[in-house]
Amino acid sequence: MSFYVGPLHHNPASGHEAFDKGSPAIERNRIRLLVNPPAWLSHEPNGDAGWTATYDDRFGNWDANHAIGNRILYNTFQVRHLDAQGGVLDQYGEWALTRADGVRTKIGRYEDGGSYVLSVGQFLEDMYRPFQTICAGSSPITSWSRQIVYLRPFQFVVYDRTGICDSSLDQYLAFHFPANPVEVTAPAPGLHRFDVNTGSSLDR
Repeated sequence: MSFYVGPLHHNPASGHEAFDKGSPAIERNRIRLLVNPPAWLSHEPNGDAGWTATYDDRFGNWDANHAIGNRILYNTFQVRHLDAQGGVLDQYGEWALTRADGVRTKIGRYEDGGSYVLSVGQFLEDMYRPFQTICAGSSPITSWSRQIVYLRPFQFVVYDRTGICDSSLDQYLAFHFPANPVEVTAPAPGLHRFDVNTGSSLDR
């Protein structure tokens, strides 16, 4: 498992660091459950098309569909400002920010208890670009912390606490899998369960 938390380093304009703060990835014996999308897309069989998609997501201009350059290819929390037709009114996603910009993003706690590992990412909201038409020109995410617990040897728990500046904004957790999730019978009322069939024992 990988879990990236922290600001960009030194020269954010160089473009060598991904906009993936707070994004985990999980695999076992080279079988991926929660993928690192830029790495996944940049290798065969995707080839040039996959690399172009990752490049446009990081650096592309704001196109007519407002889809390019929004940094959506990560397992992160996303907030969008949409019009009545579903069009995007503000670019969204993480930004090239460093400690010099006042970013507090960090691993606030790490603990290896033998049977478990706990890692807590704090102040992830500091990595997001401001909206220009709402939220007083500030980031739409007012708070985001992500706790990940690895229960050895097979289970991961991801627990998020988030806040946004306006409840009318569209918000979602982006998770990227190697196969389409399928909703199955939930373990209890009010819950949802999805299975991801990768052909391995990680398919829960």
